[in-house]
Amino acid sequence: MITRMSEKCHLLDLRAGFGAKIARATLGRLLFPAYRLGFKNRRASFLRRRSAVSGLPVVSVGNLALGGGGKTPLTLALCEALMRQGWRGGVVLKLGRPAESYFDELVLYLNALAIRGSGEPLRTERRRESILAHNESGFVFAHRNKLAALENIASSGRFQFALVDDGFQLYSLKPVLNVCVVRPTDWRECLFPLGELREETAALQRADIVLLRDAGTTGTEAAVLPLPARGYPRLGVRPLGLLPARELARPWMREGEPEQPANAAEAALPSGTALAFSAIAHPEEFEQSVFAIHADTSVCVRFPDHQQLTTSHLRMLQQQGKSHGCRFYLTTEKDACRLLPHMLRALHARGHSLNWPEELLPQVRHFTPDLTVELEEMWQQLYFLKLATEVPEEVIQKVVKTVDAFLRQDK
Repeated sequence: MITRMSEKCHLLDLRAGFGAKIARATLGRLLFPAYRLGFKNRRASFLRRRSAVSGLPVVSVGNLALGGGGKTPLTLALCEALMRQGWRGGVVLKLGRPAESYFDELVLYLNALAIRGSGEPLRTERRRESILAHNESGFVFAHRNKLAALENIASSGRFQFALVDDGFQLYSLKPVLNVCVVRPTDWRECLFPLGELREETAALQRADIVLLRDAGTTGTEAAVLPLPARGYPRLGVRPLGLLPARELARPWMREGEPEQPANAAEAALPSGTALAFSAIAHPEEFEQSVFAIHADTSVCVRFPDHQQLTTSHLRMLQQQGKSHGCRFYLTTEKDACRLLPHMLRALHARGHSLNWPEELLPQVRHFTPDLTVELEEMWQQLYFLKLATEVPEEVIQKVVKTVDAFLRQDK
C-alpha cells in the first residue's frame, strides 16, 4: 500500500500489514506463556552444557532483538583489528534457507576478504549445508550449523581466530568473549512473539562486552535507560555518503572500468529524483540518512527484513522508478551486496570475465538477454549508503588482548 509521506515522497511498504500484526499479537498472547516456558527450558539446558572450541579463540557478536543491531559492521571492524595483529582468521555466519538469503552478510564479508587479499584468488567450497570461501588472508564460512563450522575451522589448524556473526543466542558455545549490541529501544520492546526481542535485557549478564548502538540517540532517549545501560560504551554508526554500487563489483571484475579515485565516487551522484529501497529491520533510519544527503527522493520502498530480492522485485523497482520519474536508485550497503550476485550474473551472461566464484552466482530460470540489459542498466544507476562504524578503542583492545592471551596459553 502506498501512503503519502510528504508532498514529494511516497512510501511503498511491503512488510506485514496492520491486519497481520493484529493476528500475530492475538495469536502471540495465546501462545506466549507456553512458548516462553519452552524457550527458557531449552536455553537453560544448552547453557548448562555449553563448551569452548578446542584450540580456537572464538569471539561471539550478537544482539537481543531480531534484527538491525549493527552486528555485521561490528564483526567486520573486530575482524579487521585482529587481522592487523598478523593473525589469520575470519567469520562464521548462518547459511539461510534458501541459500540465496545469505547474499547480504556473506557477500559483505566476501568483499572485505577480497579487498584485504589484494587480488589473491578466492577458493570456495560449496556443499549442501555450507559455503566456505578462503584465501591467504582469512576465511568466510556460512553454515547451517555454526558450531560445526567452528569445529571444522579449529580442526584445520590453519587459522588463529574466528568470530561468530549473530552468536549471542548460540547457547551451546562458550566463546572467549561474548559481545552484545543493544539499542535504547530494547528496554521498551516486548519479547517474541509479542514483540521483536529474542531475549529479555536481563540476558545481558552473559555478555562480557555490551555496546549501546548510538544512531543519533537523543538525550531524552538516553535518560530513560536503566542506570547501568547509560554507562555502556557506544557503537557509533554514521553515514559517510552515497557511493556507486558498481564499486562493489570492482574486486570481482577481470575486465572493468578504469579505477576512479575514492573521493570522486559521491561526486558522480546524478541530479534528479531517486527511489530508495531497503530490506532491513529499521528502514526509517536508512531513509532519514538518505533524505539528509539527497532530499530529492520521491519514492521509498520497504521490503521485509532479509527479503531475498528476486528479478521480479528488481523489475517492480524499475517500474516504480519509471512511473515516478526517478533517475537512479538508492539502497543500503547490505542490500547492494545482496544484489551483487544478480548483477554479476547479468554481466557474466553478457560476456564479462569475473573472479567471482561461478558456483555462487544465483540460478535464474528465465535469464533472457533483455533482462541482462535491464539489470546492468539498473546496476549503473544504483548507489548505496556507506556507513562508518566507530568502535571504542577500549573494546578493540580488550578483544585483541583476550585473543592474544588465548594464543599464548595455547602454545
